[in-house]
Amino acid sequence: MGNLNASQLQISAVGPGVGGSSSAFFAAADTEHGTELWRYNGGSASLWKDVRPGPESSNPSQFTTVGSNVVYVADNGVHGPELYTTANINNYGFLGAVQPGYSHAAPVILGASNGYLWFTTDTTVTQVNDRSSTELWVTDGTSAPQKLGTFAAGSISQVTVLAGQPIIFFLARGLGAPSTYVELYRAAHAGSPSKIDTLRTSAASMPTSP
Repeated sequence: MGNLNASQLQISAVGPGVGGSSSAFFAAADTEHGTELWRYNGGSASLWKDVRPGPESSNPSQFTTVGSNVVYVADNGVHGPELYTTANINNYGFLGAVQPGYSHAAPVILGASNGYLWFTTDTTVTQVNDRSSTELWVTDGTSAPQKLGTFAAGSISQVTVLAGQPIIFFLARGLGAPSTYVELYRAAHAGSPSKIDTLRTSAASMPTSP
């Protein structure tokens, strides 16, 4: 793979990566930058982005190819864990802060297809009447993510990304729906997710045999 120590710094760890159009991106740590995003170009490896400048780590993870770019989660120490891209959109490839503050949970990347990537974030209760929730987002890896919908906290599961098309299917529960509901949804790269069916409801609402 070439010389990972070309910078004369000790590489302490190499994490899982993913291939872009002509490169491989991965997480590695050295004594000057901490754990950051590195790139292998077929002959040598070098630091690609120091998202959190200095020896502290941004801990890039969840590498996912979107078109000719790679999207990943990292923490710059200011916004908390958010999405970044290898596309040349700004100094650090920051796709934008979709969650307030810096102490929130990391986004969870669900998958990518046909130039789009879907991910979720979890909100927390901030006021008496607020509910915790899980939000579904989409990005093309070069522009700010767009929110598609909001669901009951932690209810999105069993995600299937339709290969070659910008469509995903998933199970979830709408806000305010009973906890026994399991609903099947379809989402694209724009517009609100559409509910296809309710797969299970409470026993009290099910038809009874005569």
